[in-house]
Amino acid sequence: MEKTTRVWFVQCKPFSKSEIKSKECEDFQEYCRSNRIFGMGWNKTEFNDYLGKEFDSKIADYFKKTVSTKCFTRAQNLYGEMRAQDVVLSRLNGIYYLGIISFTPKVSTHERLTWYSEVIEWKRLGDNSEIPHHVRGKLSGRNYQGTVAEIDGLSAISLIYLAGIKPPKKKINEDNFFESIGDEDLEDLMAHYMSIKNKNYIILPSSCKKDTPDVEYIMYDPKTEKSITCQTKVNKKIDVNRYLSEKIFREYETIYLFSGAGYDKYDGNDLKNISIVSRKELYDVFKANRHFLSIIETFFDVE
Repeated sequence: MEKTTRVWFVQCKPFSKSEIKSKECEDFQEYCRSNRIFGMGWNKTEFNDYLGKEFDSKIADYFKKTVSTKCFTRAQNLYGEMRAQDVVLSRLNGIYYLGIISFTPKVSTHERLTWYSEVIEWKRLGDNSEIPHHVRGKLSGRNYQGTVAEIDGLSAISLIYLAGIKPPKKKINEDNFFESIGDEDLEDLMAHYMSIKNKNYIILPSSCKKDTPDVEYIMYDPKTEKSITCQTKVNKKIDVNRYLSEKIFREYETIYLFSGAGYDKYDGNDLKNISIVSRKELYDVFKANRHFLSIIETFFDVE
């Protein structure tokens, strides 16, 4: 059976919260970059007998009992699943780097690391604005704020491609197109869809605020003075009942909802001013627009 390439996101910051912005942390990340390494912390003197040894379940079990924290165990378990030729992504001093793993993680001799591995080379991807849109959206999720996480789905395919491994292009269709773009691109796509449906409405850029998390932005009709709005999610369900029950949402003529992950259970008999956009509807608008196709054409083909 052919080995499946897996993709990992790792944080090389074995420092306390108060030290994260220190010169020492900055120097450590530069050390990781220049020496082509990555690793996880929690090093203890009790580990000295195992220095340089490759990951195995007996060592991992001993470390688990010695450190005895859920965070350590969770991270160690994932490091134990890494293999040579997997792909790893890390952000070092604000710049994303991508590499192909050289060997199964080993116990580190570095004073700040427990497990470590190397990459064949670090390939510079750039800052947050330079990585693929859908990958940026993926990394903004809660799962990617810890020590290590596996990257899956279309983002993994793109990173494998960028690492220099050339898999066949993945086909995009109405069931997965939303995963090929980031959250911000999905918001833009919905605005384009709404402008097609509502010819007289204009978007109000100032309405996109952090203190209104339940809607993305507002579109306004200068003639009728009516407003429409929307909510979009790539990987999270939307609670339709929230929009149906809370009085604040009744001020909008229409609230457009789209979630790639689906919706919490709701009563579909009376959606009032709610319009749930189908995957097919939004996909048809997506593939008819050259701007949105240009975002994904490097990695994906449209069916």
